[in-house]
Amino acid sequence: MRAAVAPRDVPWIGDSFIDSLPAGATCLSVGEGWGDIALRAALRRPDVQIAAVDLSDSRMAHAREVQRRLGVGNVWFAVADVMSLPFVDDAFDAGYARGVLHIVPDPTAAVAELTRVLRQRLLVDQLANRPFFALWFWLLQRYEVGRAWAQGRPPDRAIWQSTADTIARSGRSYRSLRGYRRWFSSARQTRVCANSVFIWETPRHQPILGWAGCAGAIDVWL
Repeated sequence: MRAAVAPRDVPWIGDSFIDSLPAGATCLSVGEGWGDIALRAALRRPDVQIAAVDLSDSRMAHAREVQRRLGVGNVWFAVADVMSLPFVDDAFDAGYARGVLHIVPDPTAAVAELTRVLRQRLLVDQLANRPFFALWFWLLQRYEVGRAWAQGRPPDRAIWQSTADTIARSGRSYRSLRGYRRWFSSARQTRVCANSVFIWETPRHQPILGWAGCAGAIDVWL
């Protein structure tokens, strides 16, 4: 296997979220995958402590290896399920979920679990909307295959498979971006951000392709 490499320094729609966290804050990532976003956030904010969890042992092992090679000390990786997080109530100041809630069996229960362990703020990214969700995740799977080849590791095939399984279970497409907002009806503030078909959801594309795209983000103040 090739040496693990540092995460790409590419703009992400959650950059402003990470930048706005106060010094000393604790942040949770669920569905972290291979560790790219958490490591990028930890490098960007060395004064913030980050815990990142994923269901996959192999993905978390890879993330820890990259962490070791980079010498990043303010991030911690563990295997855990968003449906039953191993943390006490209000354990973290803030958190984010990227590419998770639209594929879990019960997203309402997942949201309840996230709001249980977070005190102040939650960013939910990569929410698929109608009608282009299938294309979005097909493109995301192609990107993952290419990234895995570049990093010398097996690709995560579950990105598209989880989408296909969800379609098979529900028999319908995902809800609109505004529909996702109903999960957080009791929040103090909820901001819906449209983003585009580009993999890293860069903010510069929002004015042009936002609502025509097939993914979105919700920034929630609990």
